[in-house]
Amino acid sequence: MRCPGRSSSGRRPHRHRDPASRCAGTGYEASRGPLIDRCVAACRGRVERHPAGWATTHSGSGPLGRDSSLAGLIIAITSGKGGVGKTTVAVNLALSLALQNKETLLLDADLGMANAHILLGINPKYSLEDFVTGNSSMDKVTTSINKNLKFVSGGNAINNLLNLSDLERHKIIKSFDDLKKKPEFMLIDVGAGAESSSMTFMASSDKIIVVITGEPTSFIDAYTLIKTSYLDYKMNNFGIIVNMASSPMQAKLNFDKFQSITQKFLDVNLKYVGQIPNSQKVRNSIISRQAVVSSKNNNIESKAFNELSSKLMLVETNKTGTIKFFDN
Repeated sequence: MRCPGRSSSGRRPHRHRDPASRCAGTGYEASRGPLIDRCVAACRGRVERHPAGWATTHSGSGPLGRDSSLAGLIIAITSGKGGVGKTTVAVNLALSLALQNKETLLLDADLGMANAHILLGINPKYSLEDFVTGNSSMDKVTTSINKNLKFVSGGNAINNLLNLSDLERHKIIKSFDDLKKKPEFMLIDVGAGAESSSMTFMASSDKIIVVITGEPTSFIDAYTLIKTSYLDYKMNNFGIIVNMASSPMQAKLNFDKFQSITQKFLDVNLKYVGQIPNSQKVRNSIISRQAVVSSKNNNIESKAFNELSSKLMLVETNKTGTIKFFDN
């Protein structure tokens, strides 16, 4: 299907620097489909393709796209833009799985902007930077949060991980092969947007969860992320979580609109995983450096995350043909 932003001759009739900027000041709301269509049709330029030399065929087998006797499920949590609660979702889903007695590993791969440790209320001694520089092994970098949850910190915003080379990112991914004990679930808090660093970790995962809100910029940036993932990395299965929802009904309506827009232009499969309510408790959890999900909480917010964690398996697996976690 021809991109709706192009003419029949294949030429782009006009260039938009950023589709989100076209929406500014228009009074746009999530329910106004035609405007979303026009903004999405402008589609941003595609980011660089994945590096030459990556494998183009996948040799694994089993339900996860590789030998099922190896480690468990690798799930990337991402978003098209910052500020939609991606890290909050990743941390609380990891805690929820751990409370269900699932051995879980949370990797903060939001390189250069890593802050999952803040929500966990810890300040790890070691981070990915120590591994990349050769000062620590991956086992040493891994911190135990509780009996079932381990955490690998991405450091902080002042470290040197933002501009890692492809080789260094691949080294991080392959280092998990050497962990003494592999998890049942590995959740990766991936950097927002369609940058090459984020795409590397997404393509190396089994399943992808995209966090959106009902805001127009969230729709447009999530569309751009999915478009790049599909066109440049052959990813076509995505789970969608709607955050900051005013109600379950409104969350589902937002998903339906986003799905309609996306599938109008891209041959991808979107799965509605669920919603997280727009809650002051969730916002306060960031300030207090304490996650919503805990063994002591049985509130609406905690129940929402527990329900989401039980549906992660419903998202279909991607087979990208690239280097994978635990793919030894």
